[in-house]
Amino acid sequence: MDLDRLDGAADVISWFGYMPSFHDAEVLEISLHRNRDSRIALYYWNTTNQLDEAGEFVRDKHAVVTFKLTGITDLSLEGFSHQKVIFGVEVEELDGRLKLELQPSYGVVGAVTAERISLELLPGKPARAE
Repeated sequence: MDLDRLDGAADVISWFGYMPSFHDAEVLEISLHRNRDSRIALYYWNTTNQLDEAGEFVRDKHAVVTFKLTGITDLSLEGFSHQKVIFGVEVEELDGRLKLELQPSYGVVGAVTAERISLELLPGKPARAE
């Protein structure tokens, strides 16, 4: 299933100008609840083709994109560590439910199956916990 079919996708597409794959996104939060919506928050940005003074690609359009999960029916997560960078995100339809997969890079990986998944966008860099 294309991520752009999820509720809230229009806001994400409007901000970035496209639906990101979330390659190299940082997992900021995984919040699981029995009786209310659960959340997986990712920090993501747009990488431009411009270089800064250090020769690094300039990043803009920083945002926290949260996957809101309603009615979790199954989950498998592993590798939670001090750094949580994913390769990307995929969503698959399974028997009337949606399975969100955090593809492995470094840190947390896994999948969550829920009755409903939607997106929320918070533009800007995240506040960092000290």
